[in-house]
Amino acid sequence: MEDLERQHRLGGGSFSRQEVLRETIVLLLVKLLLGGLLALLAFLLTVAIQINNFWTGLFILVVQIFFSVYIVMSWGFEYYEINTLHVIHKRGILFIRKEIVSIRNIEKIELEQGLFGRLFDFGTIKLKGPTLEREIALYGIQAPEYHIELIEGIIRDFRESYLYRYNKMPIPV
Repeated sequence: MEDLERQHRLGGGSFSRQEVLRETIVLLLVKLLLGGLLALLAFLLTVAIQINNFWTGLFILVVQIFFSVYIVMSWGFEYYEINTLHVIHKRGILFIRKEIVSIRNIEKIELEQGLFGRLFDFGTIKLKGPTLEREIALYGIQAPEYHIELIEGIIRDFRESYLYRYNKMPIPV
């Protein structure tokens, strides 16, 4: 019964799954908080050295707003897409970068999760394989155990698919 529930949760064995992952909102809020603290520190520094200039304060405010907008936009324009054939990392606001890794090249999946990540249920999923130039890291993913299970299910489905049944690819042992 557990196996049927697991199969249903992972897409019912169908070969048309897709999932889009983003960095967790907790990390976005931490980045915004740190940016705000840096702006406050800069403002206090200008007051401490007695630069009582309206334009300096306005400049710090504009830089902080720009920094915050950039952080939110970069969060919104960076994501990982997992489908039945590839793991795709898309990022960029003005210039789009796209990194594609074939599911068949993934041999090992690791999870890195610190204390903060365990408390708020997020972590970094690392995808490794002998044919990959470097490991692929999916940073700050919410519910990483679920997504590791999802990726493992997609890999298993891929290996059991028609590509292997018709001997077009060797089945890894």
